[in-house]
Amino acid sequence: MTIIHVLNYSIPIGFMVFFGYLLDRVCKPVNPEKQEADKE
Repeated sequence: MTIIHVLNYSIPIGFMVFFGYLLDRVCKPVNPEKQEADKE
């Protein structure tokens, strides 16, 4: 049952973090060139 409880908590929290990240990307667009340079 512990695994189920962990999933019940981690999935919504992870989704909220991911959704907030998408909203942040939409509100503050970053130059793709700069991002690719940072990744390399």
